[in-house]
Amino acid sequence: DILKKFMKVTTIRGVNLIGLGEPMMHPDFIKILKIIEKYGLAVCFTTNGTIWRKDVYEALPPNSTIYFSLDGVTDVPKEMRKVDPQIVIQTIKKLRVLRPNVNIVIQPVLVKGFLKEALPYAKLARELNVNIHPTVPVLGNKKDFDKLFPNDIEIESSDIIMKTVTRCDSNLFVRPQYRSCFDPFHLLLVTIDGNVYPCCYINTVRTNKSECFGDY
Repeated sequence: DILKKFMKVTTIRGVNLIGLGEPMMHPDFIKILKIIEKYGLAVCFTTNGTIWRKDVYEALPPNSTIYFSLDGVTDVPKEMRKVDPQIVIQTIKKLRVLRPNVNIVIQPVLVKGFLKEALPYAKLARELNVNIHPTVPVLGNKKDFDKLFPNDIEIESSDIIMKTVTRCDSNLFVRPQYRSCFDPFHLLLVTIDGNVYPCCYINTVRTNKSECFGDY
């Protein structure tokens, strides 16, 4: 039992379930939730919000946090368009009624052009009574970076707009520098085979590919 071993040597507040794809598609997802709850821990995971799993949401430990990937409300940049935002919004509304003790966060990826979406996005968050956790693209090469990554003004402006309307979990005033990440100081990646890594974006670990992210 991986969790049991960690509980003996360190303090754990919660478990973030991450992987490649929709986590609720895992056949043993509810069993995993129950194991985590047994240790009195909260659960955190990200979903695209397109499926309604009432059984999963009912099994969540109290004070768990669900991040919904929602890149826009009205005019999602075509590079980041994944699903109909109305499907995600309806899922969030049902979850808010079903589990009022679960933290709900909507998470946009701030790409070039998002600024025009910032105000509608913030108003939606207020309407749904959820937090916002904006993030920036994780990109593999300089070409994609230059194409999609917003400039400092757009990042700061988007963040300010969203903060004026609702709660916002993140400060993105400074343009992140490549390879500048503080997660290894307080987060660990534990793979299903029990191996421990100091980074959740080690490409060779998550995808078994021979190459990692390209240099800028």
